[in-house]
Amino acid sequence: MKNIKIVLLLLILAFTGTAQKLATIKHVQDGDSYSAVIGGAFVKLRLINADSPELANKYSGKGLQTYGDSAKDLAKYYLHKKTVKVKLYGNDQYGRTLAEVWVSVEGKQRSLSNLLIKNGYAWVNNEYIQNETLKRILLSKQEFAKKNKLGLWKYNSPIEPKEWRK
Repeated sequence: MKNIKIVLLLLILAFTGTAQKLATIKHVQDGDSYSAVIGGAFVKLRLINADSPELANKYSGKGLQTYGDSAKDLAKYYLHKKTVKVKLYGNDQYGRTLAEVWVSVEGKQRSLSNLLIKNGYAWVNNEYIQNETLKRILLSKQEFAKKNKLGLWKYNSPIEPKEWRK
């Protein structure tokens, strides 16, 4: 019985995002979606706290959203073919695994969501944030980018991806 409880606890930890894992990024699809290998399994990841501008989509017929390529390029700079730390949180409506991703910047671990948002390459994604302190921090980074007209905030009224997709 004790072994069953331990196995159940390990499964819960693996799927609730309580432990960091190493992920090798194989492909950067856009600013907030990536393909990775985690523990030998191929996984499609979606940043949980950031929503970057969209790329052209042949299925929706929509063209490239302003700064979509730039957001992808920044994510690629930090991620492509690198091993990073991730914390997993379950799946989104498209079956991608929601994740927070940490990258090494000058020898220190940094949140990729934070980097994208504070440099103006993504909006804060409020859909999944449950921690009010984290939400305030990310919104302050977004305000910093807006105030300093960084990235997509160079434009007067950039359209959030969730509105642009409609």
